[in-house]
Amino acid sequence: LIHIVLGSLYCWANLTSAITSRIRVYQPETTYNDTLIVFAAALAAQGLTIFLGGILGQKFGASFTCLIGGYTLVLGTFLSSIATSLEFLVFTDGILFGIGLGICYTSPISCAIRWLPTRKGLVTGIIVGGFGCGAFFFGNL
Repeated sequence: LIHIVLGSLYCWANLTSAITSRIRVYQPETTYNDTLIVFAAALAAQGLTIFLGGILGQKFGASFTCLIGGYTLVLGTFLSSIATSLEFLVFTDGILFGIGLGICYTSPISCAIRWLPTRKGLVTGIIVGGFGCGAFFFGNL
């Protein structure tokens, strides 16, 4: 379930028109192409912090790691609702969301591999498949 929520990252294509329209109220020169940097920032932040999730998971456990990552992700999403500039949106919905995503990403996979050591490929595929399905579930909301 964690990866389904994390997969909401891929809903950016559905949200970009509404978000761009809101940012245009405050920065009329903003285009749809400009807002693509938010998605890129989220992916970059995820990639740069995914190792941190592994370190935190080993040191504090999967539950605490997912809690910290989840709080960071939700904080980024919440703060993006008050964004009035593209720069603030990049920080909140891009960087904070991506940091939370990166921290949460590894814990469910490492737990599943420990719990089912003879089915590592199967459980990893199911979990990562849940990440891809997140856009399907949240895209319809």
